[in-house]
Amino acid sequence: AVPFNNARHTAENIRAEAQKLLHSLNISLDDVFARVCDRGSNMKKALSSLEGLFCCAHTLERSVLKFTDTPGVKETIAKTKGITRFFHHSPLAMSEMLKIQGTNNPGKETHKPPSTGNATRWHFTHDAMHMQSGIGSINKQYKCLI
Repeated sequence: AVPFNNARHTAENIRAEAQKLLHSLNISLDDVFARVCDRGSNMKKALSSLEGLFCCAHTLERSVLKFTDTPGVKETIAKTKGITRFFHHSPLAMSEMLKIQGTNNPGKETHKPPSTGNATRWHFTHDAMHMQSGIGSINKQYKCLI
């Protein structure tokens, strides 16, 4: 990663910082034959003189984030986060949920508290939604989730 301090991430600034970094490493731009970057227009423009690929991880992350922002999915994730907060604030409910996880998945190490992560850790959201398989029986007892 190239430090930008307070500079804007324009194509011109990215190109200048990349050239400065290469120069500090005694590498000529002519010695670079490929690049890997995200699909940002600033990155494509800054490194347009180089052949290259787009980063698969960035593409996948952007696709997932776009999907999670669609109507229906966005609301489901918001409800999942609310349920996760409930379990984190109720030791009794958390204990029951962990017990049900063990009953529904014998022999598997699934006894873990739910987490919904953040924007770049979307696998936590997936895990939390999957965790809800045991929520129905807990809801019957506590009558406060759905």
